[in-house]
Amino acid sequence: MYPVILQHVHKIYQLGSVRVPALSDINLEIRDNCFTVISGPSGSGKTTLLNLIGCIDRPDQGEVVVAGQAIGQLSDDALSDFRARHLGFIFQNFNLLSVLSAYENVEYPLRLTQMPAAQRRARVLALLDAVGLADKANNRPSQLSGGQRQRVAIARALAPAPQLVLADEPTANLDSQTGAAIIALMRQMQREHQVSFVFSSHDPQVQAEADDAVFIRDGRITHVERRSDLAEVLRNRRRSLTTLLAMVIGICAVLIFGGYAGNSTYALQTGYVQMHGHLQIQHSNYFLYGSGNPAAYGIANYQRIIDVVKLDPVLAPMLTVVTPKLQLGGIAGNFAAGVSKNVIASGIVVDEQNRMRTWDDYGSMSYTPQFALTGTSLESVVIGTGVARMLQLCGPLKVSNCPQAPAAATKAEAAAPEDITALSALEQPSDAPPVSPTQIEMLAANVHGAPNVVNLNVVKAENWGFKEFDDTVMIMHLAQAQRLVYGGAPPQVTAIQIQLRHTAQMAAARARLEQLLATTFKGEPLEILDFETLTPIYGQSIRFFDSVFGFIATLIGVIVLFTVGNTMSMAVVERTVEIGTLRAMGQRRSGIRALFMSEGLLLGLMGALLGVVTALLLATLINHSGLTWTPPGYVYAYPLKVRVWGDWGLILGSAVGLVLVAIVSAWWPANRAAKLMIVDALRHV
Repeated sequence: MYPVILQHVHKIYQLGSVRVPALSDINLEIRDNCFTVISGPSGSGKTTLLNLIGCIDRPDQGEVVVAGQAIGQLSDDALSDFRARHLGFIFQNFNLLSVLSAYENVEYPLRLTQMPAAQRRARVLALLDAVGLADKANNRPSQLSGGQRQRVAIARALAPAPQLVLADEPTANLDSQTGAAIIALMRQMQREHQVSFVFSSHDPQVQAEADDAVFIRDGRITHVERRSDLAEVLRNRRRSLTTLLAMVIGICAVLIFGGYAGNSTYALQTGYVQMHGHLQIQHSNYFLYGSGNPAAYGIANYQRIIDVVKLDPVLAPMLTVVTPKLQLGGIAGNFAAGVSKNVIASGIVVDEQNRMRTWDDYGSMSYTPQFALTGTSLESVVIGTGVARMLQLCGPLKVSNCPQAPAAATKAEAAAPEDITALSALEQPSDAPPVSPTQIEMLAANVHGAPNVVNLNVVKAENWGFKEFDDTVMIMHLAQAQRLVYGGAPPQVTAIQIQLRHTAQMAAARARLEQLLATTFKGEPLEILDFETLTPIYGQSIRFFDSVFGFIATLIGVIVLFTVGNTMSMAVVERTVEIGTLRAMGQRRSGIRALFMSEGLLLGLMGALLGVVTALLLATLINHSGLTWTPPGYVYAYPLKVRVWGDWGLILGSAVGLVLVAIVSAWWPANRAAKLMIVDALRHV
């Protein structure tokens, strides 16, 4: 609602034969319940504009609407009644009636409204008390100081409960300290009585206090500045914007890195779960000793365990894959090149491992191809590129970046695989076809300790990330691995890998598995390990991200602490007189403290809101940029994602943390403001 509306208003004064335009084409709307100042140089027309708004003059052209009434349609008597009921005036020279006391001056406009005497007395005394002159009610204007007379004028203007109060240069005849106190009082009365104040003034201190500012020059409005309720915070825009910028950058950095760290954690977890599953059942001592002797630490009835796990009513809804695995050590040799290499082989069920590689609970959209063993014969294997290099298979397998071994080294090691070759020859029938250029021999100790050799065909050499792993890894079909280790004896496996639908189910699934092992398979030396235990680098990476995130969050907190503290300290210095005025009018120390603390809170809330919005926009930009990254020990790249949206814990924690830091940093300046001595504050220049 606009209590004052001016449309195409013109005002011309006739000075003899000269027409002097005072106002030209004025269009203005004054907001309800606002503190509005009209500013301009002498002769600009601001007093004329104030007179039109106050219904003590009429426009020559255009329309003036005040409190819903078009004043051009009212007679002189009707205008008088309208002013008495709807308008209050505060004059530059106070204009108190000298023969009346302060009480009678405030009461006078109420007599014009014919308010009953008892009601008049109660309202007058309440207003005099509100402006701090209850003890001066019987004093005549000549017995009051300039500031006290202006306070009486304010009380008189508010007496009829007007919708609009007008003041023409209300501080012009007052010293700066008294003027500041009067403006603070007017501001307080405006807020308490929910009334619009419109006043003209040259005083910068008055202009700074206004909600809206109307600037006029040569009878025309040059511009109108609508100020929000954040005027106190925005009083020094550059410093406030600098503080807000520091907050926005700070929380944005925390959210972006937190989102990146969170997504990196999910990417790492996705890779490890695709490779190892969530949980793994194995012999209780295999983790410590079994890799050197898999035959002694195998799981004999692994198929029954798998069947029980798959059919368990508690576990079944959680499962995606339950698959056996056999790990063994041996020597791989390339007789044609005269070289050999110690390897660690894993026997897998290829189709089930391929299903494990499709797990993507966090939507990382990573690309993990199927095993190269898919659809191959039992004799097929996949080796690491390091193994291919050492067995001199880079050429046949088309491995790039694979340097040729020096001739001297090849000759020195030529005798190494002779025993393997001799044993493999026993496996080959006399009419066997020619040896493939990618054929190798694999030697492993069987369950009885005797050497066992098979001929294998390498279908592909793959990079496995870590050099130590890449130089030793071999993947083969489970049946082939069992044949090597157990021969004709009942086959076993070294592990049963269990992949769940969701990582959050891991604790419940583990508890149920432990219950099954303690009952159905009681007496068997089995244990359950999770992927975090099986891959220590996962935990190390998570701790690294947590440490960096903590460092960044702490650094941002310190920056915000100092910037907000500096902003609030400068605000205290700039508003020292205002603080003294408020204290002199009866404001408690706690109220002053709350005022500045609320401004710190407001800065924190604004910074948090803008920072969260900025982080969300920046995260969206990064997520659609097509950037990728490769986690440590990985071969295949993952899309670079910053997971901010949906991580409400991160957003809420960062925002609340920033607001708390802002409040804490505002406490010291607020406390200093509250402790200012009233006299010293009022004397501050």
